[in-house]
Amino acid sequence: MIRLRERVDFAETDYGTALFDELSGLYWLVNSTGALALRVLFDGGDIDEAITAVLDRYLVDRDTVTRDVHNLLARLREAGLVT
Repeated sequence: MIRLRERVDFAETDYGTALFDELSGLYWLVNSTGALALRVLFDGGDIDEAITAVLDRYLVDRDTVTRDVHNLLARLREAGLVT
């Protein structure tokens, strides 16, 4: 299960999701496609469910979505925002 690290907050906006790290004071903006994938993951879904949710909503190919979701998670892990 993917979760936000303690002291990381998120807020949904008209343009996606903002993640704010209280410890560093930095924030990241995730576009609406990435925000949808994160919602699925934070609600207990797995990566395949997140990919399917994006495919159901947006006209994009599976390879692109798969790559993008994995890249998003890798970047969030590198930044220490998720566990």
